[in-house]
Amino acid sequence: MPCATRLDVQTIATAAASICRRPTVVSKITKHRQKQVAEKMAARLQMEEKEAQDRTPDQWKKMIADKRSELEEKVGKLMEQLLKVEEEKKQMQSQNEKYRKRARRKKLSITSEDGEQSTEYIGRDGEVVWEQCLTLLSNVGGISRLTVFNDDWHSKHHEGARLLWGYNSWREAKLYVNVFLE
Repeated sequence: MPCATRLDVQTIATAAASICRRPTVVSKITKHRQKQVAEKMAARLQMEEKEAQDRTPDQWKKMIADKRSELEEKVGKLMEQLLKVEEEKKQMQSQNEKYRKRARRKKLSITSEDGEQSTEYIGRDGEVVWEQCLTLLSNVGGISRLTVFNDDWHSKHHEGARLLWGYNSWREAKLYVNVFLE
């Protein structure tokens, strides 16, 4: 225990000695610099206040007009950016709508006219679809313009539009064919 008290006494004595030391050259320089910086800041603030008091009404008007023009430029730039963002948003919405329509169209082409899901259309590498198409055409005597573009034939063979054209119904296929051939 006596060693512990001796260290404590030594530590306390060292701390007291460092507190009671005379200011060093470095601390004097630091205090001097801090005082100079404070004086410069005070002088600058006094100059700004004096300039503000010495301004004429014309100078104030000019300063306000300059600030207003700066703000108008900033607002103009922000409006341009806003218009660009809105335009991009519209383009993205139209793109998304196109994708949604395409997905609906593909979903409808898979679904038959009766509303039942057709697993045969999704056949591997189109083998099942091709077999159905061959069966349909062999039953009617082959493919020709009279069978492919005939409303009566499509009313009797509801799967013809889906198998031959890839559309859900003959009405839809007919619209696309008419547009394509015009």
